[in-house]
Amino acid sequence: MTEPTTFFGTLQTLTVKDLMRPRTSLTTAEETTPLAHIIATLNDTDHIWIIHDTTTQTLTGIITRSNTLQLFARPIGTNDYDQPTPASLSYGTDLTAADIMTPKPFTTTPDTTLADALTTMKDFDVKQLPVMEKTDKNHQLTGEITLRQIIDLYTHHTQDAIKTTQTI
Repeated sequence: MTEPTTFFGTLQTLTVKDLMRPRTSLTTAEETTPLAHIIATLNDTDHIWIIHDTTTQTLTGIITRSNTLQLFARPIGTNDYDQPTPASLSYGTDLTAADIMTPKPFTTTPDTTLADALTTMKDFDVKQLPVMEKTDKNHQLTGEITLRQIIDLYTHHTQDAIKTTQTI
């Protein structure tokens, strides 16, 4: 009988490319996409990768639901420091993806282990990482790895372990 592989061992042996979603299945928007479209899209997804344009596919940022919090918060008081940020609906709705995105997100490569990708997520408190080829100086989005995918992997791993234990 072989010893079941631990989940943490799995994280050390699998790489990002083993689990990542490819670029073709990701939600992306151009920097010039109007705010209304971004918010509507966030009804169906947790995040949107922002690209410069569809031709180059150059990754420039990410918008998560958290990025929209500043849009909806009302200004408090009358001091300058109490005023809303320029990316606030208090200043109108003529905003674009570039106005509210988090620029230059932390990235990973396809050959990074899942354990190392998780360490990056933990260290920088993010739930998703864009995947880019190490040698790509154009910053083209290749795919993504998300905490949701790791949780799904864990769930499958533990269900398999339970089945193995029950048959022994």
